[in-house]
Amino acid sequence: MVAGHPPFSEASPKDQYYKTIAMNKSETFWRAHSKSKPSKDFFSEEFKALIISMLALDPNSRPTMEDIMSNEWVNGVTPSTKEVQSEFKKRNE
Repeated sequence: MVAGHPPFSEASPKDQYYKTIAMNKSETFWRAHSKSKPSKDFFSEEFKALIISMLALDPNSRPTMEDIMSNEWVNGVTPSTKEVQSEFKKRNE
């Protein structure tokens, strides 16, 4: 939802984005996903760390729901309705 598209098309080594995650090349993954965004810091470091942990190849390495819900990014500042509407308007243009 934050990016406006899924992180990869298919959880398969053939998918270039999935492959970067599976190979622990998160910098490459985020560089590719940031190209079409309005700024280099579109994705915060907290968000990137959370997503990469949630997409870990080894399911036992992924955070629990409790871990996710207590995460710094999840509990961070929430934009107002007006701010969200303004952002969507910008993205739509």
